[in-house]
Amino acid sequence: MDGRTFSVVEVTSMIQQAMRMCFPDEVWVEGEIRGLSSVSAERRGEPGSRHVFFQLVPPGTVGAPTACLPVKLFDARRRQVNALLRRHGSIKMADGVRIRVKGRLSFYEPRGTIELRMSGIDPTFTLGLLASERERVLSMLAEEGLLDRNATLAFPEAPRRLGLVTSIGSAAMADFLHELDHSGLGWTVVAVDARVQGLGAERSIVAALEQAVAHRVEVVAVVRGGGARTDLAVFDTEAVARAIASCPVPVVTGIGHEIDSTVADAVAHRSFKTPTACAAGLVTIARSQVDRAEAAWASIVARARRHREVADHYLVSCARQVAAASRRVATRSLTLLDRDVGRVAGAARHQLAAAERRLEVAEAKADGRDPQRVLARGWSLTRTKAGRVVRRSKDVRVGDEIISVLVDGEICSIVTEVDSWTGSRCP
Repeated sequence: MDGRTFSVVEVTSMIQQAMRMCFPDEVWVEGEIRGLSSVSAERRGEPGSRHVFFQLVPPGTVGAPTACLPVKLFDARRRQVNALLRRHGSIKMADGVRIRVKGRLSFYEPRGTIELRMSGIDPTFTLGLLASERERVLSMLAEEGLLDRNATLAFPEAPRRLGLVTSIGSAAMADFLHELDHSGLGWTVVAVDARVQGLGAERSIVAALEQAVAHRVEVVAVVRGGGARTDLAVFDTEAVARAIASCPVPVVTGIGHEIDSTVADAVAHRSFKTPTACAAGLVTIARSQVDRAEAAWASIVARARRHREVADHYLVSCARQVAAASRRVATRSLTLLDRDVGRVAGAARHQLAAAERRLEVAEAKADGRDPQRVLARGWSLTRTKAGRVVRRSKDVRVGDEIISVLVDGEICSIVTEVDSWTGSRCP
């Protein structure tokens, strides 16, 4: 075999020397954090200490990276870095965050790996990237007419069926639901779990929006609690902004704290400062409709009461008029009745007097024809023994027994002679 054979120690030693020659001083490296983790250093006799490990990969890497640089941030440097980040107030190291860090490159011989021992960070780099990306997305959406697209959708007057895109079990979800429950109104909430930061958050939020819409919700609420500016970076991304702008139903947002503002807020139908404020805004909208309905009902009741009172007054008036008319009619009727009774009574008295006069005449006539009265004047009544009245002389024969009735008795006679009346009397 030709050529020199190197031992492992020789090779690693030569690599170490080459590293020192090429990178004699600390260098600045930019990339995207991947696989961030921390390890307690207590087992090394350093109570409360934590070392941080992660990898830097090319920005936007999905899947296996094309390049990777391991980074170590030991506890002492970690404290310094965290203090610097706190002074800027809006950055937090997390997977998916693009950073610019300073450190010394070295070759770790026991593992045969090149690594960066981090000593510092440039917060303005990350903040600048976030601001630049935000402006780029906003400009692009404005050019395409998407900034106000969701806002042009008609907002329900009294939304009741809500889609909730958030991290299931988070404080943001609890605050949102508590505000709805506290309202006393009836709600149907379709909660869809979504990653709201870190790797894969964009795709997760976009998919959650689509899933919520598929449940036929009236409004979709996208909420997330507060955090560092880098924690909210996913809501500045183009994919999430487009998904909200193109959503077929109104989208409301409640992302972060009072001071936070994202591209998602800009393209949403309505934005609120916090998850609680987002729920309170929906409650206000729904309650205003309830108040309008109650006011309308109260107005209807009041108008009905007024109409009833008018009708009651009218009815009382009509009743009084009817009663008065009835009294007038009754009085007139009684007057007419009294008059008619008087007329009837007069006519009856007249008829009675006439009848009495006729009766007197009849009685007089009857008295004149009474046999007793005739007999009393000297007349007598003759009849045969058989009871026939003798009116003419031919009614009897010689030898007949006749009875003469006088006023005070009867005389029985026997006919001895019958003489018809010729104008002369018997001797």
